[in-house]
Amino acid sequence: MILRAFLLGLLLTTGCAASSQSTTLMPQVSEFHRNLRWKRVEQAVLYVAPEQRSEFLDKYRDRIEVLDIDEYRVDRVEYPRPGEPAYADPATTAIVSVVRFQVELPDVTRQKVTTQERWVYRGKVWLLESGY
Repeated sequence: MILRAFLLGLLLTTGCAASSQSTTLMPQVSEFHRNLRWKRVEQAVLYVAPEQRSEFLDKYRDRIEVLDIDEYRVDRVEYPRPGEPAYADPATTAIVSVVRFQVELPDVTRQKVTTQERWVYRGKVWLLESGY
């Protein structure tokens, strides 16, 4: 009986932790894209995994001056399952499909760009690891 209560408590605690992680993902994804949209690269980079920040800054620091993102939306969030290429741990890995509409000067054509971002949960925050 005690073992059953312990296992039930452990299961509920684990479920709550995963649920808490998934509820914190979307605000961080949105804040990252909001910063990128408004050309705040120095704030957006804080949502990128530390080992990827230099690459991210190299990609966007100069480009952001000619890039105008006028809209973005999250199309889909997936938590990879065992055996899938992006799988690490379903509680700590999410693949986020983002669609954004942008103009990149000197071209004046509005483009639809879809990205597959890999977000990882480290410590108490989600960080963008790839796909930016």
